[in-house]
Amino acid sequence: MIIGIMAPAVWVLGSTLFDRVATTGLVVVYAVVLVGSWYCIKQARYIKAAGLAGAVLDIAMIGALPVIWYTALGGSELPLGVTLKTSVTLMAVLFISLNTLAIRPLYPLLVTAGALLVHLILLAGAIADRDSIFTESYLAAYTTEQISTGRVTTQILVAFLVGTILTLLTMRARQMIIESAELQKRNSQLG
Repeated sequence: MIIGIMAPAVWVLGSTLFDRVATTGLVVVYAVVLVGSWYCIKQARYIKAAGLAGAVLDIAMIGALPVIWYTALGGSELPLGVTLKTSVTLMAVLFISLNTLAIRPLYPLLVTAGALLVHLILLAGAIADRDSIFTESYLAAYTTEQISTGRVTTQILVAFLVGTILTLLTMRARQMIIESAELQKRNSQLG
């Protein structure tokens, strides 16, 4: 449902043609993968492949969103460090959380690793850009184009910690479900 709303909304709200086309392209790819995954799950075939495809697509979305936001804000007119001020961490935490619902620890682990890679690529791009200015002042970071090193470090740590905790919780939940099923099977054989 959200996917169906997102594409038309971006054509009304998107600031550039690139924003509109890129977002619509992402939505179409997402929809195709979701329909394909749904079909695989309904047929009880290639379930792990469907889950992995979803996780990889989530990583691609985490990586694509800062690029779309950067171009929407003005692109090459701004320092690359602006990408570190986007909501990429929030989106990463959202996608990591959604991947825990499959109760397969591999999916949130992959999305966490992908989110960290995206953060590090954005940071490397900002460091390499001569127009990016780093500061220790949180106020300057919020009111100017300067980038707070503390905020960037916090964002990377939050993505890492949330991903690690959710992966460990998913692992334990899966173990408990498997143990419960085994105990139920043994109990039903007793009597």
